[in-house]
Amino acid sequence: MRRNWDYRFTWVRDAAFTLRALHALGFDTEADDFLAFLGDVLEPQGGVMSGKRMRAALQVLYPVDGAGTPTESELDHLTGYGGSRPCAWVTRPTTRSSLTSLARSSTGVFEHTRSRDSLSERSWRIVVQAVETSLKCWKDPDRGIWEVRGEPQHFTFSKVMCWVAVDRGATVGGASRRTRSSR
Repeated sequence: MRRNWDYRFTWVRDAAFTLRALHALGFDTEADDFLAFLGDVLEPQGGVMSGKRMRAALQVLYPVDGAGTPTESELDHLTGYGGSRPCAWVTRPTTRSSLTSLARSSTGVFEHTRSRDSLSERSWRIVVQAVETSLKCWKDPDRGIWEVRGEPQHFTFSKVMCWVAVDRGATVGGASRRTRSSR
């Protein structure tokens, strides 16, 4: 069976591409709003991030209202690419996210900061938690960029993306220090 997915959700791994596209098209206000949405879903529930960890159960995707991920279901009445069936709606819940989501969240802030020449405290907290979590978890198995079924495994791409999270964090942090010192 080929899997097809209903993409009416925000995938954390695609957030950087979304921000880049919004800025490239001149939708800077929408990019600001999208980053605020990411901050809402990435911050731990109940308050400000401690900088020590990502939200306890970072999901790989979020509906537009930021609520929890619904369970997976198949929509037999819909077809996917090339007429393939069934169409799977959302994804099955996972106990932990793909490590690639960490890099994508810090890359999203990197893209936004590069376009706006500014960095909010909230955006910085997103980067810090992604970097710290990447440094802590990079040796752990995960489900990879495609959220494979079965037991978590070690994926080279996931390990590289943890490095990307740290690199983007260092880049954003360095740019932020230069901006603050020039004021």
